[in-house]
Amino acid sequence: MRSKCPTNMFSGSKSVGCFNCLNGNKYQFNCELYKNQFTESYCKSTNRILKNEFGKKPSCQHCPAGFMPDEDGLECIVCSVGHYCTGHSYHVEACPPGKNCSITGLAKISETNCGVGFNCADPTAPVQCSNGTYANENNTKCLRCEPGGFCHFGIRHICEVERCDQFEMSEAISCEKGFECRNGIPYHCNITQFNPELNGKCSTCPPGNRSISAVSTSTM
Repeated sequence: MRSKCPTNMFSGSKSVGCFNCLNGNKYQFNCELYKNQFTESYCKSTNRILKNEFGKKPSCQHCPAGFMPDEDGLECIVCSVGHYCTGHSYHVEACPPGKNCSITGLAKISETNCGVGFNCADPTAPVQCSNGTYANENNTKCLRCEPGGFCHFGIRHICEVERCDQFEMSEAISCEKGFECRNGIPYHCNITQFNPELNGKCSTCPPGNRSISAVSTSTM
């Protein structure tokens, strides 16, 4: 089995043994001398690796999806944190803010979703928003939870019949008897209404009855 000749030497297709490389020699493509700085620099400049097989002219080669060239441009290594590598492309793509690129080997942008409730302003270090806050639409910051909803694990929930009338609420509280909550805001039942239930609605007093503290009724 033929072995590769050492640097600065070549082996002809019909020759046995290794011979010194000479400028202009027809077998020069077998020599390590052919792997010159121009070829390496060109491959590195186009984010490809130098493919240098015995007996063949060196060429540039793309790395497969999820991989990228190493610093020397000679091998494909796993795509680094903070990037995604589509393969067959001249570019190793840096992940933009709002994307999660905290692991290696990402091959496409669809694999970099930040996740609901997370802040990915730094694509390499996603952080879950704390209770009382929620992630904005682009997953680039955590926002203060506004009245009308509560925020748990970085997700904002809209209140309907519960009470959510404060900033930075992490959970809803029951709407009290005698009140009706609409969009999280409590409204006291008026003098002709009552509500005897938590999270209930104000009802008009029956004819001949009056409201008692908006919670119950009695005969007039």
